[in-house]
Amino acid sequence: MARHAHAKPRCSRCRLHVDRCGCDWLPDLTAPIDMVVVQHWKEARKPTSTGGLLSRLASNCPQRIYGARDQPFVAAGLDAEGTWLVFPSRESDPPPPAVLPRQLVIVDGTWAQARRLVHRIPVLGTLPRLSFSVAARPVRRLRLPHAPEARSTMEAAADAYRVLGFEDFARRLEAVHDRFVRETLVQRGIPRAQR
Repeated sequence: MARHAHAKPRCSRCRLHVDRCGCDWLPDLTAPIDMVVVQHWKEARKPTSTGGLLSRLASNCPQRIYGARDQPFVAAGLDAEGTWLVFPSRESDPPPPAVLPRQLVIVDGTWAQARRLVHRIPVLGTLPRLSFSVAARPVRRLRLPHAPEARSTMEAAADAYRVLGFEDFARRLEAVHDRFVRETLVQRGIPRAQR
């Protein structure tokens, strides 16, 4: 995980520095609908990846890495009946599914990486989309959003569950996200006034 020899060791679960480990406040989760995180290989290396954190916290949210040289991508099961892709639609937001999905797929990476994943993994282009173009919550994030509706992967997952009627679970994910951001900023030494 560490990219530099002088970097502090990180916890394998929360990926915060071991001396600031957040595993005592991070919950073990079970999502109300199974979710698969399809992650760009570069994103998998980032300790700030909220999609990676989600897959480590939720027992029914496996992670599949795309583009790693030593790890072939496994697309099996992504086209299972009842699977929806959480990703912006090409047109206006389609209506939510009339019947609850059996599985959600969410891509994790920068916006450019996420678009490429959807383009390069053929099965993802065949899935119905669960999307929302409303502005994201006005909260602090670890990366600068490219548009008002841009949100982190964990926030997108929370909004997907909210659209599907799982408000309590959505709020839990947002609370985890916000605390993780706060703890990461503290770890970076960002003054409280700027957090």
